Amino acid sequence: MAISKPVSIKMHIMLILLLCQNLSLAQKTDSITLNKIDSLITLLDSKDAPGGAISIIQDGNTTYRRYFGMQDLKKKIPVSASTHFNMASISKQFTAMCISLLEEQGKIDIENDIKMYFPDFKYTNSIKVKNLLNHSSGIRESTVIAVLAGNVNLKGELPKKKHNKEFLFEILKKEKDLNFPTGSEMSYTNINYVLLADIVEQVSGMRFKNFVDSAIFKPLKMKSSYVENTMEPSSVFGYYYNGKKFKKKHLQGGTYGDDNLVSTLDDLEKWNANFFDNKLGNKNKNLIRKFTTSIPLNDGEKSNYGYGLSIGFHRGLKRFSHDGENNLHTTFIFNVPEKRTSITFLVNATNYNNPIDQAYKIIDLLFPESPEKIQEKIDSENQHETIKDSELKNLMGLYYEINENGTAQIRNVTYSNNQLLISKNPDIKGCPHTSVNKNEFIPHNSLGHPNQVLFNKDNDEITFTEHFDEGPYKQEDYNFKKVKVDNLDYPSYTGTYLELNHNSKIKIKSKKGKILAKKSILKIPLIPIEQDKFYSPDYEALFIFKRNESNQIKSLLINSWNFRNFNLIKK
Repeated sequence: MAISKPVSIKMHIMLILLLCQNLSLAQKTDSITLNKIDSLITLLDSKDAPGGAISIIQDGNTTYRRYFGMQDLKKKIPVSASTHFNMASISKQFTAMCISLLEEQGKIDIENDIKMYFPDFKYTNSIKVKNLLNHSSGIRESTVIAVLAGNVNLKGELPKKKHNKEFLFEILKKEKDLNFPTGSEMSYTNINYVLLADIVEQVSGMRFKNFVDSAIFKPLKMKSSYVENTMEPSSVFGYYYNGKKFKKKHLQGGTYGDDNLVSTLDDLEKWNANFFDNKLGNKNKNLIRKFTTSIPLNDGEKSNYGYGLSIGFHRGLKRFSHDGENNLHTTFIFNVPEKRTSITFLVNATNYNNPIDQAYKIIDLLFPESPEKIQEKIDSENQHETIKDSELKNLMGLYYEINENGTAQIRNVTYSNNQLLISKNPDIKGCPHTSVNKNEFIPHNSLGHPNQVLFNKDNDEITFTEHFDEGPYKQEDYNFKKVKVDNLDYPSYTGTYLELNHNSKIKIKSKKGKILAKKSILKIPLIPIEQDKFYSPDYEALFIFKRNESNQIKSLLINSWNFRNFNLIKK
């Protein structure tokens, strides 16, 4: 697979200026911009690789639609209008619409406590239906608990016979602890939407797939869409790219509500069009207005998530969107209501061609930056300094941040060809960053990356801040400091750690000055970031060893973004 060379900031600016000359947001996209989009898709079109489908709808009309690549590599069948895609997490917005329609009928109140539907749950907090919708329930990801409890196959995955809602609900019935107090924050967790699908079944008296069909698919004439029966073989398959070749993947068990709704590009165009001209339920505009508004947290702050949709702004324009990725496909839907524009991008593969990245390239062609932002980049380009290799190399190293909620993240800073490379995992090549001066750097690709990286040197201490000022990933700054851990007594951490509630057992082993966590066949290397604190980049998890008054290690606490406060006692 060819790797393109980094593009300079100046070239980006020139491209944006050209786009601004040729594109008016008040009008439909012109032919020049559509040709640029087509050129991007052409680069993805191959008879030897998986493919996908893309459409752009503006003011009720499809202004661009294209299929590319192969549906079946062995049989050489190209992607076409009849190709079905597994929607992955885009399925969540259909589940949320079911809740919204039942709410419109007066059959559900999202202020209801979920114990109305799950009386066997032992949570002491009042968890409401709305907390499931906006991922503020605090419920821990049950699939992770299941794996930690030892329910894995020879691939280290949850077995098909246990990857279903019945088994996962049994896991939740044993739970008492939460990731955080309900409603205090938002943490994207799939089990929330599995629970919502079950609530739909309880309230409607219908199987979830039948309710979705009657309440959504039939009114919108989405004739090729359905919810997978995850206990039966599926005709839909995808490809996983391991860096060398494509491996064909079939659905192996799974859940619904959070995942596994199947559709086509043509049907999704009808779904997107409904955001601007509602044909569902009572055909009331208020349904869509509420559906596309974020549900606030307890303190009144916006959660940036509502009814199965991520809600925010991109380049000053309100957008509601969602992406999805499972073992089969990668999916993305992006809507800009002010411009009555919808973009759908579907790929029948995972870990290949960065499809979400490609989608945002198209979005940025459709919605170029403001003249003020362009001028800022021009000014930044004019301030560019050439930094000595020695100064750049001095910034190299592993950095970390431990958040107030007990989770953590790391950044690995390396150097190549007079550029800094920054990654979230030492095993993955970092994103190139161009220097504005010796302390300020700008990433070549802003998708998922900060708009600005600022280093600070205070005596021997080097820290840096990732600053996000706009775009789909706008958020609070991240602040990292360099890892300085010396003379750790690795053997002292070794042993067996037990969690009795779910009968979980994890072994910590030490070898050659390193430690790893072993669970069944899973081997998880741990990177030291502080005394008694280790990080797993693969699972984005922080392992915290606790000591007693005699300074002996007594327990292990595991925290990750969707799974926190898992406490194990040393045997």
